[in-house]
Amino acid sequence: MSCSASQVNYRLLYTLEGHKKAVSSVKFSPNGFYLASSSADKTICVWDIFSGKLVTVFRGHRRGISDISWSPDSRFLVSASDDKWIILWDVRDKTRSRIMKGHGNYVFCVDYNPTSDVIASGSYDSTIRIWDSGSGKSIHSFVAHFPSVTAAHFNKDGTRLVSSGYDGLCKIWNWRLGSCEKILRNEEYPAATSSFVKFSPNGKYVLTASFDSKLRLWDYERNSVVKTFDGHMNSRYCIFSTFVSSRRPLIACGSENNLVYIWDLQSEKVLQKLEAHVDVVLSVSSHPCEPLLASGALEKDKTIKLWRNDNAMTM
Repeated sequence: MSCSASQVNYRLLYTLEGHKKAVSSVKFSPNGFYLASSSADKTICVWDIFSGKLVTVFRGHRRGISDISWSPDSRFLVSASDDKWIILWDVRDKTRSRIMKGHGNYVFCVDYNPTSDVIASGSYDSTIRIWDSGSGKSIHSFVAHFPSVTAAHFNKDGTRLVSSGYDGLCKIWNWRLGSCEKILRNEEYPAATSSFVKFSPNGKYVLTASFDSKLRLWDYERNSVVKTFDGHMNSRYCIFSTFVSSRRPLIACGSENNLVYIWDLQSEKVLQKLEAHVDVVLSVSSHPCEPLLASGALEKDKTIKLWRNDNAMTM
């Protein structure tokens, strides 16, 4: 995908309706065929992005779902829930594969590693757990943040894990050892409660979100902030942000004023604000190859919006 114009021009393509409560997470499948959405209504919906039709609904959690993650081959989904469970779903067979239990409180975030053999989860019990995706067994766990972990994400080769928490810290882990290699902080940017964190696609940077309504791009090896993105509103909810791959690299993020914000990564300027939701936009996701974005919103809205950038050409 490449951006062919100086300004992005996202327009609303579909509105997907199926959830009965707030949409907590939206994720495109790595193969680009599907979009998965999770909700406080305890379900996961899988959508065909080309037709906008609902393909599958997964039910099995006893409480609301906070996060989902696709396996790299797009066959499995894993979900994190307030019922303290992590469930692995077989998308091809449309079945529940296994339930993973071990956390002592709400499970807030979950992520597959790039080789599909392990899954990381973060919880309100202050721990990160590493699971064997084949057996569903917990390999080990370690205390990561107090009182809770808000996000966890593997880098591109799966050697490192980055996490954020309500202690205001962002940590880089050797997850095999459960050892913290680095804490991102410096005098210029004191800790503000970290609500979300993600490695850049090239693995060289970390994008953090905090409750001061700012996104920061860190060169984590140098422990320095190289870019800052603001303009959106984020003081209460753990809101997802994402990198958008294009000729002109972009950053996208939801907002508590019901908009989706899109920034130019290099200039840090807001290029577009997407308006269609009627409640807080909690989650956004960028398609792996098409110029598409998905967004999901909270209780008063309950919908997923699929957006297309008309100023982009598919590579």
